[in-house]
Amino acid sequence: MFSCQLFSSQNILPEEKFSVSQNYIYLAKFEFYKKNYRKANGLFKKAFYYHSPKDSYDLLDAGAAALYSGENELFEKYIIESITKYKAPLEFIINYKKFEKYKNDSFFTELPAKYDVLYNSFFTTHQNLQVYLDSNLLMEKDQMIRDIISDLEKNTEETNLNKKFIYNQLIKIDEKNAQDLIDLTKKHGYQENTWLLLWHHRLQFNDENNFFWQFFKPYINKEIEQGKLHKSFFAMFEDFSEMESKQTQKYGMFPQSYMINPIKDIKNVDWLRNEVGLPPLLYDKIVNGYPIIDDKYQLSESDLQNLLEKRISKYEIIKANDN
Repeated sequence: MFSCQLFSSQNILPEEKFSVSQNYIYLAKFEFYKKNYRKANGLFKKAFYYHSPKDSYDLLDAGAAALYSGENELFEKYIIESITKYKAPLEFIINYKKFEKYKNDSFFTELPAKYDVLYNSFFTTHQNLQVYLDSNLLMEKDQMIRDIISDLEKNTEETNLNKKFIYNQLIKIDEKNAQDLIDLTKKHGYQENTWLLLWHHRLQFNDENNFFWQFFKPYINKEIEQGKLHKSFFAMFEDFSEMESKQTQKYGMFPQSYMINPIKDIKNVDWLRNEVGLPPLLYDKIVNGYPIIDDKYQLSESDLQNLLEKRISKYEIIKANDN
């Protein structure tokens, strides 16, 4: 009795459940790469047992594993969910590389006619549609401000004095928009569709006096603790700040910049990535096709397999006891 109680998923904290789910997904995608489709399919099922999918990419990959394993109903369920919960675009689904040899199957040929109804169900079933629409308006305003600033910088006919005046007005609007997002978040919680607005404030990420990040850093950390966001949330922001200040990266979140901004501590990068719930760097090369431009990085495929399996080993016992 004590043993079963000790190894129960009920005893796992929400933050850990999200990490466990992602670790199963990392291994599932690695097994899919190795063409172990049934194993990948089973791992995706376990991942979603611990936490709901993080995004449409995880659902599409899970759908591919189910399809390749002959579980057509599960495949369709995953794909439909990618639309109704994450608004996965039709063309993106149809042209998804892993579905290429199945493009002429009835599900894909009939999907265009059904897509609008599925897409619209995202809105009709949304828990708080008004909040979603309000946050989208903030995003549109944020993008519009940045587009105007970009056009202003390119405009050679405008005088510097006029540019300065317009720029100052836009900054005030931007600050008001940022405050509106804070107010909306305080009232309704973090809205995932506003991530880009946070990203647009990345230059101030390490400014301890910045009102925007004074609010969002502790708020996001609390969301992570509650299992609503993954603990890798700030990894891109940290790497961007590292690139700006030191021309290096901590986690390797910007592989396209490795030549200019190399990973600072390549020998310990996998340990650092593990601390925030990211897979080893080699995983990004094998599964996502990202380059690794550093001879000091040493990890084999078998090492990667062992590391990914080690991350989920104790949870295999927990899952067995829950059953």
